[in-house]
Amino acid sequence: MSTPRRFPVTVEYNPELAIRREDKHVLVDADCVAYWAAATCDDQAEGMAINRVDMRMNQILDECRASFHTSYLTGSGNFREDIATLQQYKGNRYDAEGNRTKPQPKWLQECREYLIESWDGILCDGQEADDALGIHRAKFPWDDKDYIISSIDKDLQINFGYHHNQNTGNIIRVLPGLKPLEIEEKISSTNGKVTKKIRGVGLMFFWAQMIMGDAADSIKGLPKATKEVKARWPGVRIGAFGQMGAAEILSGITTEEDAQEAVWFCYKSFWENNGYKHWKTGEVFEPGLKTAEKQFIEQGRLLWMRTKEGELWEPNYCLK
Repeated sequence: MSTPRRFPVTVEYNPELAIRREDKHVLVDADCVAYWAAATCDDQAEGMAINRVDMRMNQILDECRASFHTSYLTGSGNFREDIATLQQYKGNRYDAEGNRTKPQPKWLQECREYLIESWDGILCDGQEADDALGIHRAKFPWDDKDYIISSIDKDLQINFGYHHNQNTGNIIRVLPGLKPLEIEEKISSTNGKVTKKIRGVGLMFFWAQMIMGDAADSIKGLPKATKEVKARWPGVRIGAFGQMGAAEILSGITTEEDAQEAVWFCYKSFWENNGYKHWKTGEVFEPGLKTAEKQFIEQGRLLWMRTKEGELWEPNYCLK
């Protein structure tokens, strides 16, 4: 197993996970497996992609020291598609009629079918594989090391407990509570320019996404920071939010109530003075508190990974 990447305070690496036990169970994001297996095989025979599925699944079981697995694949339909009004959910991948606009690996569907037929993959209609993984994991105590989620999707690390990264082999434990976000700096080898990115897990990362959105799934988050936001957090620039703006607003926060209050303040300050039209129907949402509440809840529901069947995210504290 490769050396674990460290996230001080926020997560914890547990050497006990290197012990194989008969009852250890890995919950596999099979969407990631299928895509990885098919991604480099367009010029190869179908069998090559299928062999890569077996290789990846066996690698996951070995690195997690697991004897059992449950694998989930995203099926048709997604409740988030009906929730999104500000902009189309995953609109960077599909047109307004739901047709995919970006090419996929040639053998992707064959890999998905093989996972269902040979690895007992479960097809999840109406929600994503991510949701099914969160629901399955939440049935057991968060610190139960016999249940590990295996994926490459950072969003799943909102869930407390043990997580395996399919690309690196690393296993981490996401602890309860709000842990500080970390800022990762990278210096370009060509021009020396420094870029900064947020790194975080658990509920704090959820609240960060409520501000900055999730470009991978075309989730807007909060469109802009207002002068009221800058007055409260001088380090935030007026205009479109970036990752550093989210980090500034959440810096020093240690409770979920305080996190919600801070993020709600930002939503209210923007949407009380801005309206929008439904991306598809053209329905008009006028500026005001009602629109602020609608967007706060909408973005939360788009970003939240389910922990129970049919769950729709709700604010834990009153909106004021």
